[in-house]
Amino acid sequence: MSFRTENKFILSKKKLFEFKKWLNQNSYSILFKKRHINSIYFDSKNFMIYKDSLEGTTPRKKIRIRTYSEFFYDKNNKFNLEIKISSTEGRYKKTKEIKDGINTFLNGYNDNQYGMCFPVLNVSYEREYFIRNNSRITIDTNIKYFSINGKVKSNYCYYEDNYVVENKLTNNDRNEMLEFFPFSQARFSKYCNGIEKVYSKF
Repeated sequence: MSFRTENKFILSKKKLFEFKKWLNQNSYSILFKKRHINSIYFDSKNFMIYKDSLEGTTPRKKIRIRTYSEFFYDKNNKFNLEIKISSTEGRYKKTKEIKDGINTFLNGYNDNQYGMCFPVLNVSYEREYFIRNNSRITIDTNIKYFSINGKVKSNYCYYEDNYVVENKLTNNDRNEMLEFFPFSQARFSKYCNGIEKVYSKF
């Protein structure tokens, strides 16, 4: 099991050029080409995953199906079931490839902590990847949220107002970036933000 630290920074859209200039000045290089990420998140009927995430309760989870495609339901997509776990010891992720299609999963996922969970939110965005020594940085842009009812995704999307920068390291690595990063660190969850945007009761 590999624990990791995740430091997130909110980046206003008008600061994107300035931030990329900063990456170049500090010798960050492109790790992968930009790609689309498309995820469907699950929660219990009473939205306990959302509530635990909002409160910072441990242990807690996020449960999602992820594909790297602009369109989630493209027949050629490959899908992974990802469970992100936040425990008192640290954070880690379990990933399992879905080989037999996703319809069975979209009917509901029975989790040992939260019970039956169902699709509630679709999040899609574009991600860029950069690296410098042991510091890996991603920039998420064009973030969109869609509500899901059963297997049906809403045609209406809500846009995130900002971009999200994230720095990922294993717990044993020293985070050099925090010593000279020029932007404000913030606690940020696409899942929580998306739930609050698409469901009026929140």
